[in-house]
Amino acid sequence: MAPLTTKRRKLAHTSDDEGPQLQKSEMDNEKIVDDSADEESSSDDVDEVQSKPKHPPAKRRHDDQDAALYAGGLYKSSMFKLQVDELLNEVRPNYEKRAAGIKSALHQVKNAIEGIDDGESLSIPDAIKLYFYKRAYYLATIAAGLHTSIPDLNLEYEYLNGNSLHPILVARWKASTKTDPNSRFEVHIIPAAPRGFFAEAKLHPAKNSIRPKDGAGNDTTAAEPSPFYNSSLSADCNFESYLQLLHAASKTSEGFKDACLLGRIWLRQRGFGSATYQGGIGHFEWAALTALLLKGGGSRGHSLLSPGYSSYQMFKAVVQYLSTNDLMKNPMLYEASDIQAAKSDVPMFYDGPRGVNVLYKMTPSSTNYYAMKQRFR
Repeated sequence: MAPLTTKRRKLAHTSDDEGPQLQKSEMDNEKIVDDSADEESSSDDVDEVQSKPKHPPAKRRHDDQDAALYAGGLYKSSMFKLQVDELLNEVRPNYEKRAAGIKSALHQVKNAIEGIDDGESLSIPDAIKLYFYKRAYYLATIAAGLHTSIPDLNLEYEYLNGNSLHPILVARWKASTKTDPNSRFEVHIIPAAPRGFFAEAKLHPAKNSIRPKDGAGNDTTAAEPSPFYNSSLSADCNFESYLQLLHAASKTSEGFKDACLLGRIWLRQRGFGSATYQGGIGHFEWAALTALLLKGGGSRGHSLLSPGYSSYQMFKAVVQYLSTNDLMKNPMLYEASDIQAAKSDVPMFYDGPRGVNVLYKMTPSSTNYYAMKQRFR
């Protein structure tokens, strides 16, 4: 065993050039393990230093992992990272400052609506009218009640996202002075139906839900699918459901909110918005797609996005998904394997649990889908 002894003596008696390097390595290891360790360690302490755990504390490891994400190819340069961080800081809304005074106004409107007297029961011919007729009548009743109880309001009708099936009521306060805080905001009153109000099987993309006109019972066109009408009905029943979906995504992924902010900026720069006349894809559609892709959309039902993605990784992945997938020829049916997608001239990302095509407002009259995809590249 003489050769082994010789090797150990060689380690103990290093040359003058190797000695400082070994001592420097020991000092670095001791700093990671214990900041209070003595920096003047000798070569005799090598075995003792190496026997100590080399893993840093959990918090230190977390910081190192974040730094590695930025340095390991996620951002091409530290300057780009700084630019993204600065952009997010500039556009991230300050809700406390912007919503100052709005709570009292909302309570005033809520109490006024709840104080409206119940109307008389309708006769049969009026009671069997289509849902959207009843919705418009209900909204007009609210407008009449608010006009009487809060005379300081200016009330106007608008279409939600340019959809003529979704009229809403916009309430603005008459500004008494230029510094009146109530003059800085407006309240949108949107009628909605509870989830499950309509039978989901009747609102599938391949179904027709439009009541034929009198004498048109034998018309073959009456049986054609009505996907826009169906999704408009389903959307009215899922405001709360989508709010829960987005809230859950923000809790699951730290980068979700900032990824949505980057998506909003990116879409606005290219002239896109949720309204039909803006292409039918805006901040809400982007956020809903991102939240759904965090849960599925990948091969074999796996999620396409990882909750551990940074905001920029998540943003870039959604852009690539929209630019590389032809959702007209190959519709995306999320958790809807039993749904049959009808041939359509509208891209489809069908949200099975909620029964809505998230991209239903991207109609041919609002945008050229393939021209839009080129702008996504």
